[in-house]
Amino acid sequence: MYKKKITRVNLKEKSQYSNIFFAKAPTTLFTLKLRCSGVCPDDHPVKSELERLRLYQEKLQRFIDLSKALLRLSTTLNNQAASRFMEHSLPDLILEQRQSMRDISRAEDLKIKYVE
Repeated sequence: MYKKKITRVNLKEKSQYSNIFFAKAPTTLFTLKLRCSGVCPDDHPVKSELERLRLYQEKLQRFIDLSKALLRLSTTLNNQAASRFMEHSLPDLILEQRQSMRDISRAEDLKIKYVE
């Protein structure tokens, strides 16, 4: 399952996941060694290390999800908001031009009317 997941991510994410993996693997092996020797790992400081790695992994996942979400949001343009912004930033519009901008912002008429 880990192999399928790692092939779908880009190189930067692979390196970040591999850092977590290389930190988590020896800690997990040490936890197994403790269990095999009869020591409860819940009472050992290794538990705090596993908790720290888990928190880091969650932070990394949130960061990756956030960076992907920002890319998706920034690729769209809100035409209505843009036309309102343009209407208020251009004070010298004539009445017909202002009405045309309002129609665009209300999405009543999507065709732009050019005044000659």
